[in-house]
Amino acid sequence: MDVFNLLLGRSPVSEKVIQRNLNNNRSTSTVVQRVLQSREFKSDKCRVRLQSIPVTEQLVIDAYRIMLGYELKSRARIESIITGTQSQWELVNALADSAQYKEKGIIESFVGTKAFNQIPKTIYLHIPKTAGKAFEQLADRNYGERSALSTTGKYPWDVWQSASLVGGHFFYSRYNEMTTERLFLSIVRDPVERAISRFNYYRHQEAGQERRKSRNFDHDDLKKTIKNSGFRDEFVDNYQCRYLSGATNLRAVKKAFSRDTFIVGHYDEIGRWLETVGQRLGWSELELPKVNVASNPDYMAEYHSDNELIALLKKRNKEDYKLLTFIRKHGVYESAGPGFPYSSFKL
Repeated sequence: MDVFNLLLGRSPVSEKVIQRNLNNNRSTSTVVQRVLQSREFKSDKCRVRLQSIPVTEQLVIDAYRIMLGYELKSRARIESIITGTQSQWELVNALADSAQYKEKGIIESFVGTKAFNQIPKTIYLHIPKTAGKAFEQLADRNYGERSALSTTGKYPWDVWQSASLVGGHFFYSRYNEMTTERLFLSIVRDPVERAISRFNYYRHQEAGQERRKSRNFDHDDLKKTIKNSGFRDEFVDNYQCRYLSGATNLRAVKKAFSRDTFIVGHYDEIGRWLETVGQRLGWSELELPKVNVASNPDYMAEYHSDNELIALLKKRNKEDYKLLTFIRKHGVYESAGPGFPYSSFKL
């Protein structure tokens, strides 16, 4: 299914229309935004057409892929949407009104503005539970007011505009509309350990607990959470590959590496990555502060004793393991290769 069939209930009128959209828009997100703002989408004819189309499993999967940029894999969540949504019209509007879509749209629109692209940007892709909060504090010490990282959900757009270092919990694909020079920084982690750490964080986080429960998050059982909740993709389905490329496989990540400049390390040797980043970018401080330390340092053992859980996490994160192996092979992976000057990004 394409954008036209999803939002208008019809195919493009000709190949010329398809080509024009490909030429004028740099991403699917931009096409979606334009169609949602079009007269045709807002017309009674379109509404009636979409109201006549029932919601199916494939429709839900396609809608999430096209509008939110990822594949919904939770069977329970898909069934819940099918049961609770009357038509394609209702589904499309529900997604367009969702916080996920609005956040995605705001970010992608902003990074495409002329004001944001005045200077080269170093972008930190903060995969959850890879020491990102500590990195944020270290970055502040090196960049001062020129650092604008956020893990809180509050995005200081006026600061992002003039900052040299930006980022947070945003996928690589959120930056598609940028036109300035850019350098991406990120850390990957063993998928099993990262998933367990993420779940343990949620388990002890009182803030948002009721909201998570409303989405079938089981704070006592990671397996049930993966099976039944809307949080599945934070633990399985190659989340780290998607963070670095927008897709769930190593091939897509390597394609992103070929298009852009990346410096990627792995969690077990984060000090080596910081040393490389510091050398390339002219940082004066490299020591990572200790933050978000688990109250029980032995919590990992509790989960590792569950063979079924570990097997599930390994099976559902095969591409993330390929990614980890690729980065470990290099120690610190620099997509630009040896000799790249990094002059545009130096302090």
